[in-house]
Amino acid sequence: MNGACPVSILIAALGGEGGGVLTDWIVAAAAELGFPVQSTSIPGVAQRTGATTYYIEIVPVAGGDLPARPVLALAPGIGDVDIVLASELLEAGRTIAAGFVTPDRTLMIASNARSYLVVEKMAMGDGRYDSARLIKAIETHAQRHLLIDMAALASQSGAMINAVMLGALAACGRLPIPADAFERAIRADAKAVDANLRGFRAGLEAAGTAATPRGNSHAIAHQSGDGAALAELERAIAMPEAAHDVVLAGVRRLAAYQDVAYAQLYLDRLAPVRAADARANAGGRLVRETARHLAVRMSYEDVIRVAQAKIDPARIARIRAELGVKAGEPFTVTEFLKPGIEELCSVLPPALAKRILAFAERRGLNERLHWGMEATPRRSPDFYASGCWPNCAGGGGNRIASTRSNARSKRGSGASSRRRESRPTSRSKSPNARG
Repeated sequence: MNGACPVSILIAALGGEGGGVLTDWIVAAAAELGFPVQSTSIPGVAQRTGATTYYIEIVPVAGGDLPARPVLALAPGIGDVDIVLASELLEAGRTIAAGFVTPDRTLMIASNARSYLVVEKMAMGDGRYDSARLIKAIETHAQRHLLIDMAALASQSGAMINAVMLGALAACGRLPIPADAFERAIRADAKAVDANLRGFRAGLEAAGTAATPRGNSHAIAHQSGDGAALAELERAIAMPEAAHDVVLAGVRRLAAYQDVAYAQLYLDRLAPVRAADARANAGGRLVRETARHLAVRMSYEDVIRVAQAKIDPARIARIRAELGVKAGEPFTVTEFLKPGIEELCSVLPPALAKRILAFAERRGLNERLHWGMEATPRRSPDFYASGCWPNCAGGGGNRIASTRSNARSKRGSGASSRRRESRPTSRSKSPNARG
């Protein structure tokens, strides 16, 4: 970064990994060189239920050479982070989901090792999140990325992972701080100096040989819609190059969610944002972030959307594959639901729904009144997989329960689908069959 613009660093660590000490090392090394620096700690908890986050801004110019004392931010801004440093793969994914990682700016330095969540460990089958999907998200959203096994390096060097993270950061080439300045900061801290230096040098060496440019492969699945009309709308998209892929994904998402006219409304709403982006010379960054959030907010997962997902032929095919059901072999899918007043009102005319909701709120019924239900379709799931179903106006469910007639279920490992609107129960007749 040139001039007096600060370099922004977002650190995503876990409780007990020494993220605060890592932040202190970076701040000490920058201060020793006379660079204005500021750090903010947003602690989580010392268990895997939450992350610890640290934010640092460094002005790469000596303070004496600046006309005035710089004003630095206390928290990261969406799309305004230069370096993300994560101690674990899923924590790197969290920063991407929060919008901090952008393809025109952010270097992602992360460990490709996993520290599994409690919900991953307690699953009856294989409940682990797909690491390949996390890595693909990093390749897609980061300008450059560097993935190394920081946990293994820490174990081999007998150090904490924060020292390895510091070494990887020193090797990235984005900071105006030489490696020996970081080593001096470790020595000045006077705690476990030898172990921390071993970890630092291990991270420095590994990062120096594993630097990887940003991948260019980003396939966006073409979802269903009015084929010809949707294709014409896609060709008519006139957005900055930096935002085109996100806008295209939003158009396809909303066409599948409702129809092509709804996708056109999405583009119409982005038009003034595109004009503002051009006036601000933002290079498409404003359009990109707005398009991403707008598409999500325009595709609210309501009861009807949940019903559509439940009878999606792709879902039925996935359940069949997970259970190992052979061609022509019967099986049933039972949905466990627990709708409340809000869910029932969501399919009623607005005037009637508002009156019922107001009555329920006055009586305090919204949180207390729910109905447990089991729904088993009268037709075979293959009927829905064929695409020959009537319009459905309700549904939901947290996980499905599948049984097979005259056959024992084989082990499956699919992930459950959560819909906050449906307030479903969590019972399952076959613990390894989830949908």
